[in-house]
Amino acid sequence: MTEVSGRAVWFLFEVARQAGVSADRLVEGLDVQPVHLSRRPKSMAWSTFVELSDRFSREIGGPAALREIGRRNADSESFRIFNLVGRAVSHPIDLYYVGVRWMGPSLFPMMCAELEELPGGRIRETITIPPEERDCPALFHVFHGAFQSMPKGWGHGESEVELELRPRHAVYTIRPHTTSRGRLGRFVRGVRRKLAFRPLLDEIGEQQQAIHESFWDLREAHEQIRDQAEDLRRINAIGRELARHIDLDRVSDILVSTLIDDLDADGVELWLVPPESDSADDARLYRSSGATAGAPTDTFSLGTAGRDVGTLHVWRRPERARPPFVPAADQASRDSVLERLVPWIAMALDNARTYGALRRHASELEERVRERTASLTSANHHLTREIEERKRATEALFESEAQLRASERLAAVGTLAAGIAHEINNPVGSILAAAQFAQVVERDGDAGAQVQDSLADIVREAKRCGAIVKSVLQFARDETTDKWACRLDDLLRRTVDLAQPLLEDAEAEIHLHLPDSPVWVRVNPIQIEQALLDLVRNALEAGSANVHLRLDALDAERRALVQVDDDGPGIPEAERVRIFEPFYTTRRDQGGRGLGLSVVHGIASEHLGQLKVENRASGGVAALFELPSIPSPAVAFAEKRAAPDRPSGSGASDPPDGTPSSA
Repeated sequence: MTEVSGRAVWFLFEVARQAGVSADRLVEGLDVQPVHLSRRPKSMAWSTFVELSDRFSREIGGPAALREIGRRNADSESFRIFNLVGRAVSHPIDLYYVGVRWMGPSLFPMMCAELEELPGGRIRETITIPPEERDCPALFHVFHGAFQSMPKGWGHGESEVELELRPRHAVYTIRPHTTSRGRLGRFVRGVRRKLAFRPLLDEIGEQQQAIHESFWDLREAHEQIRDQAEDLRRINAIGRELARHIDLDRVSDILVSTLIDDLDADGVELWLVPPESDSADDARLYRSSGATAGAPTDTFSLGTAGRDVGTLHVWRRPERARPPFVPAADQASRDSVLERLVPWIAMALDNARTYGALRRHASELEERVRERTASLTSANHHLTREIEERKRATEALFESEAQLRASERLAAVGTLAAGIAHEINNPVGSILAAAQFAQVVERDGDAGAQVQDSLADIVREAKRCGAIVKSVLQFARDETTDKWACRLDDLLRRTVDLAQPLLEDAEAEIHLHLPDSPVWVRVNPIQIEQALLDLVRNALEAGSANVHLRLDALDAERRALVQVDDDGPGIPEAERVRIFEPFYTTRRDQGGRGLGLSVVHGIASEHLGQLKVENRASGGVAALFELPSIPSPAVAFAEKRAAPDRPSGSGASDPPDGTPSSA
C-alpha cells in the first residue's frame, strides 16, 4: 500500500496549526487543499505526505522541534481514562506492543515495525520504509518524541529513547520506567484496580451505547442507499436500452412502452424538432399513445449538447399507485423519477434523429460519388494519354540535353586544353634543355653528377606533363581524381602566377592575403588551381579592376576558407538562383560557355567542400570556396628539387607515387 491513514494527515495538520505554520505554504504546488486537511481525509498518498512532513520540518526548525511535537502530543488529555487504568493493569512495554501490532499498521500500512526485548528491561523497536517508497526522516523524529512520552499518557514515567537513523530505517532503543515496583507497588496496583473498575464499566457502557446508536443509524442509511441504488439501477437499465438503438421509430416505441407499462402513465405525446431547425417552436407531433385528452400532467423539454430535441407530454391520473420500484423511503415523486430519465431520453432521441439524417445524407452522397467517379474516370483517361505524350516529350528533351552537355563538355575540354598547352610548354622546354645539356657534358669524364641532375629534371618534368594530361582526361571523363596533402597557401600563390596573363590583359591587379601559418588540405592541386583560376577569371570578366584573394583557417571547424572579392557590378538577384546551372551564362555573345561556376561547384563538392557566391554590401561579388582542412603532416612527402623556371618551396607535397603536386 502507498497511502497513509487520514488520522495521520489530520494529526500533521493539527500540529502545524498549533505551531503557527500556514497550511497554504505547506500545500503550495501540491494537489491538496487546506480545507481537505481540516476535514480528516480518508487517506493520502505516501509521497504527498512525505513532502508535507519535510516542509513542516523546515518550517518549525528541524529534528529537535519534531521530537518535542511528538512528546507533547503523545501526553495529551485524550488519554486521561488510561491514566487511572493503565498504571494499574499495564506495563509500559505492553504499550509499545500495542503500537507495533495495531496503531502503526492502521496509520502507516506501508511501514514494517518489529519489537525485540533486550536484557535489563529494555526493548528495541525497528521501523523500515520499503526501498521503492520515499524516505521520511521527519516522521522518524516525531516517533522519537512520541516513544519518550507515550507511557505518561497511561500513568507511567517517561521512557529513555535512543535513535539510530539511517535512510528508510530507524532503530529505537527504549528503556521504560514504571512508577509501581516491589510488593508495595503490587499492593497499590491491586487497590487501583478496584478503584478503577466502576469508572471503567461506566466508560465501556457509554461507549457501547454510542456504538449501538451508530449501528442503527448506519443500518438505516444502508437501507436508504440500497433503495436508491435499486432506483438508479432500474433507471440506468432503461436509459441503456434507449441508447442502444439508433432507429428513431424503435427508440420512440421503447420510450412509450416504458412510460405506460413501467411508470404507469395513462398517455404520452412525443413532439420532435426537425433536424434542419434549431427552435423548439418548430416541433412536430411524432408519436402519440394512450389517453391524451385535456392538459398533460407533466411536460418535459428535451435537449442535449445545447440543441433542442423536442418536448415530452405525459398524462397520469393522480390516484394511480406509485410504481413498484420506487421505495417508500424515497420521498421523490414519480415526476422526479421521470426527470432522471429525461437526459437519457433526449440523448437517445437526438442520436436516432442524427443517425436518420446521416443515413439520408449518406445516400445522397453515394449518388453524387457515383456521378463524380464516372466524371473522374473519363478525365483520368484523357490525363493518362496526356501524361504519356509528355513523358515521350520529356525523354526526347533529356536525350537532346545529354547530347548538348556532351558537346559543351568537349568544347570546354578543347578550350581548357588550349590553355594548358602553355603550361606543358614550360616543362617540355625544361626537358629539352636538360637533355641538350646532358649531351654536351657527357664527353667530360667528371660530369656524371651533372648528367644525373639533368636526368632527374627530365623525369620530374615528364611526370609533370603526365599529371596535367591525366587531369584533363579525368575532367573530360568526369572521373574521381587522386588527392593528397598540400599546402593551400602555396596553391593560392601558384594561382596568382597563373593568373598574371589574365591580369595583364584586363589591366587589373590582384591582392593576396595569406595567414602566418601554413594551411594543409587533402586535395588534387591541379583541380583546386583550376577552380581558383576560374573564380579569378570570372571576377576579371565582370570588369573588376582589383581582385582580393584571401585565405582564412577556421581551426575550430577544421575548415579552410578561400574568398575571392571583386569590385565589379555584382550579380542581379534574378540570376543568382541559376549561376551554378551548367551552360547558363549571361556572356554567351562574348564567348562564355556557362561552365565556369558549374565546374568550380563540382570540384568543391568532390573535395567535400562547398561554394557560395553572394553580393557584397560595398559592391562587387564575394566568392567563398570552402574546403576541409587537415592537421600538418608529421613527416611531409619529400619535395622535388625546384625547376629552374619555378621558385622552390612550393609546399604542395608530392603524392605517394611521385606525381608532382601541381601543373
